[in-house]
Amino acid sequence: KLQLQQGQSPEQILAAAASASNAAADALARMKEAESGHDREVLKELKQLYKDTQDRQDKNLEVMLEPVTEAAKKNVSDTHIHK
Repeated sequence: KLQLQQGQSPEQILAAAASASNAAADALARMKEAESGHDREVLKELKQLYKDTQDRQDKNLEVMLEPVTEAAKKNVSDTHIHK
């Protein structure tokens, strides 16, 4: 007979029961599989969020630097070398 302590997570309870119960072992395996799938999905979403953020930052930097670039081009074309 298993003695369950208060404060144990469902995973801890299933792990303790797994040695005595195939159903508990199966439930623990399904729980881990579901968590793993969820973790992969969260990681995929975070990677996409990071990419979107980088793309937005690159675009913002391009827009912010456009006047500076244009001014530099103008200054270069206006500069005359006198001998």
